[in-house]
Amino acid sequence: MREKARVRVLLLGFSTRALAEAAAAAGYDLISIDYFADYDQQRLIPAYSLQRDLGLEYSAENLRQASQRFSWDAVVYTSNLENHPEVVAKLEEERMVLGNGPSELRVRNQRELWEALARAGILFPPSCWCPPGAIRGGERWLVKPEKSGGGLRIYFWQAGEPVPPRTYWQCFIPGTPVSAALVANGVECVVLGITEQFSGTETAGFLYRGNIVPFLPPEEEDGEALLAEVRRTAARLTCEFGLKGLNGLDFIYYQGKLYLLEVNPRYTASMELLTRAYGLDLFQLHVEACLNESLPQFHLEQYWHQPSFYGKRVVYARRGVQVPAGIEEVLYRKGVRDIPRGGERIPQGAPVCTVFATGGSRTECLEHLDLAAEWIYRQLEQ
Repeated sequence: MREKARVRVLLLGFSTRALAEAAAAAGYDLISIDYFADYDQQRLIPAYSLQRDLGLEYSAENLRQASQRFSWDAVVYTSNLENHPEVVAKLEEERMVLGNGPSELRVRNQRELWEALARAGILFPPSCWCPPGAIRGGERWLVKPEKSGGGLRIYFWQAGEPVPPRTYWQCFIPGTPVSAALVANGVECVVLGITEQFSGTETAGFLYRGNIVPFLPPEEEDGEALLAEVRRTAARLTCEFGLKGLNGLDFIYYQGKLYLLEVNPRYTASMELLTRAYGLDLFQLHVEACLNESLPQFHLEQYWHQPSFYGKRVVYARRGVQVPAGIEEVLYRKGVRDIPRGGERIPQGAPVCTVFATGGSRTECLEHLDLAAEWIYRQLEQ
């Protein structure tokens, strides 16, 4: 790959703001196309909203078609292109894709994933493609879309009710949602962080709400076992599917055991916290792994006893609001990200922006996130 400043990298996906910050910090010439193209992203790089700026409804194929209007040398994608290997294949025909290609995206095929996990002895919740048979007392089942993203369209199943097409059933495990980040070169990988994940709003039970890092089990020895199991899972999946670059794993941690839910074979929403917590140059790690098969010397356990916790929260509209004119720069100076434009109408339940906080403990960090979210609501609802 040529010198950074002479290579234009296209960032593509539903939301690319966090990836854009990582790539800009690494010194690349950038352009992005996503759904939002929010205020803070447009301050940073040339950023285009697929619908607002380019006149196209959101879809993975429309993102690809829109990319043909611009000049770029390589592409890095975020959610939800991992669910569309056919689009990624077309991108590969046009330019260089830095990340997982159609072959690696087999990891998004639930049947192939479950078979690989079973062979490796990696725990995952009981799952099936047809309604579960005999249900034991207290057992609850979820209906999940085959092409999932952000916790959307996941709900508890009531026996006998019809379900949408292209969905599957998965037994609900009432533990702590946990996300792990890794960087891989197709053969080996390095685990970069483990975060606690938060989901659910008043109107959407499993919608992604944010993360906090580090995730530490109550007992120190449990933490060592947790990290060992994350590393084992990451290593096995890297070998099985040839994963490249940055990847995310979603788990449920319950009674000292990890159950893998899914693999996100691209940059994930939780990863920007690892830059804040550990100073990681994530985008450069991604590029080096994809192009040179180079992995960092990084040992997560060395950071687990740091004094600070770092969190992010997506703030969703409690009711329909209109963003006050001229508020963008006020929010930006406060450290808010994913900032909408003044005058924009945001319906109830839609994302407004993202806030960040730190604290000397998990509880303190969560309290600061609560305060930051309430401050946003006061700005919008006055």
